[in-house]
Amino acid sequence: MINRIFIFFAIVLLAGCRGESGPPPEEVLNNWHLAASQANEEKYFSYFYSDSSIFMGTDQTERWTAIEFRKWSSPFFERGSAWDFKPYARSLRYNPEKTVCWFEEEIDTDHLGPLRGTGVLLKSDNVWKIDQYILSIAVPNQLVNNLVTQIDSLKTLSDEN
Repeated sequence: MINRIFIFFAIVLLAGCRGESGPPPEEVLNNWHLAASQANEEKYFSYFYSDSSIFMGTDQTERWTAIEFRKWSSPFFERGSAWDFKPYARSLRYNPEKTVCWFEEEIDTDHLGPLRGTGVLLKSDNVWKIDQYILSIAVPNQLVNNLVTQIDSLKTLSDEN
């Protein structure tokens, strides 16, 4: 009788461990960046949680839903080379239920220099997806005053036109 109970619980435990589970958040982010570097548009956008997930780019005007971001970025994917972000440091935090993951990552690029990505992944049906991603250029403090002056001069020029 004890053997049957043990076998029953072993089967239940194994079935629970075998559950359909997607890759962890770190792997999702790595695969997402890889899909962009391979210009794999379908795969890249499959990592978004929903069509209304948010991507914020480095320019003040770049706030898109996943649908809007796909429309904007599609020409980059079609040319066969989207962008190549290489994360080299990442921090992850979770809510107690492990259904929300907040992250920050440091990214190296050939064309934009050092970047920072921050965002939120949500877990649904045991699969992690990106619900929000914010990309920013890491500006050294020594350059901030000059950069702010340049930005202000652009605002002045656009106000005059």
